[in-house]
Amino acid sequence: MQAPLVISFFTAGTPYELEAQRLRQSCTELNIEHVIDAQPSGGTWARNCAMKGPFVCAQLEQLRRPVLWIDADATVMRPLDCLAELRCDLACYVRWPAPNQPPGLDSSYMPFMSGTVYFAFSPGGRRAAQLWATYCRAYSTLLDQECLALAWWDLRRELSFHLLPQGFCKVFDQAWLESSHDTYILHHQASRRLGRLV
Repeated sequence: MQAPLVISFFTAGTPYELEAQRLRQSCTELNIEHVIDAQPSGGTWARNCAMKGPFVCAQLEQLRRPVLWIDADATVMRPLDCLAELRCDLACYVRWPAPNQPPGLDSSYMPFMSGTVYFAFSPGGRRAAQLWATYCRAYSTLLDQECLALAWWDLRRELSFHLLPQGFCKVFDQAWLESSHDTYILHHQASRRLGRLV
């Protein structure tokens, strides 16, 4: 199987440009193929996040190969060769149990973490990316990870899903919820510092 190509974008003319330089450098040092583009700002942090779905969908169709979306404010810490072995349409880390989960929700409530998301160039992967893009455009009040969860829910009987270990979407100050502490991709959560500036 083909290893996914790392894709990301940053909003031009914002501090995220410096964050993306760190991601690009980490990919280069580990000899990981990557496409990290500048995009014009949508005007707010939420609108910029909503561009993720459409960007991933466009890149998947253009590149015609598996892709791994990584937020621009992350660092790749280890080689990602193991992802070439994935046999699924969609893969990401799901934080479970969800913090502050409303009482009464059952296991269908999936707190998807969209900082690292794998899409195969397969009918299911392409459909998932297309629906994520559609929901990101349509539901401006939802976070992009909520739109991703909705897309998965609507397509759950049509595509294969793989749960990535926490180490592929490790938030720098988040407690480990798994026994393995191998960090592959470290997320620095720049939105806490920069969200109001973008």
